[in-house]
Amino acid sequence: MFCSNCGSKIDDGAAFCIQCGARRSGEPASQPARSPQPQPQHQPHTAPEFRPHTAPSAAAKKSSNTGIIVALAVFGGLVFLGIVSAIAVPNLLTAKQKASQKNTMRGITNISTALADYYTDNGTVPAADGSIAENGELAAALSPFYIKVLPLKDDWGNPYLVFCGEACNGRYGLRDCQADDILVVSWGKDGISESWTYDPEDEQGGLFHNSGFADFERDLVMFNGSWIRAPHN
Repeated sequence: MFCSNCGSKIDDGAAFCIQCGARRSGEPASQPARSPQPQPQHQPHTAPEFRPHTAPSAAAKKSSNTGIIVALAVFGGLVFLGIVSAIAVPNLLTAKQKASQKNTMRGITNISTALADYYTDNGTVPAADGSIAENGELAAALSPFYIKVLPLKDDWGNPYLVFCGEACNGRYGLRDCQADDILVVSWGKDGISESWTYDPEDEQGGLFHNSGFADFERDLVMFNGSWIRAPHN
């Protein structure tokens, strides 16, 4: 008998063709089942999520505008305060120095007046050649009868200087001073004597205008009850 599939001869009693494995009845031999091979899994490609742009709401715009307005207001306030400070602070400092200058001039006037009264009563002046000692001869002669409290220092904390009689000679160019001459001095804010010379031919030449802080460092000088170095009234 021959195989109906491949035509090969099949032995009698054989159930399968030894050449192709077909059944004798002509059906092909069954192949062992193959397990399915796993297929690689691919992740589907997804497009990026699209988020449409949305315009800011009216509330958000209002909040943003409010923040800008507040920032500008704060900045403007700081600028205004800076301008005010730049003007006010120097004015305050100048006013303070003017007050100290006036108080110092008042002290000089009081000392000079007390010495003039002493001379009127005694016909001479106490010895004085520089700063006032708290328990010195000058203080004992004037206080408390001619002046209740004799000031020792000016309003800047520097000592008053008093020169009587011939001790006035050589001070600010003064010469030919007599026993009744009285010179009372403050060296100003810095406490340093300035190199200024009195000219008897120009008695107003030592007066000055306060135009800056440097003028508060000028000496204040009264000679025999008259200002020869001081600011104009």
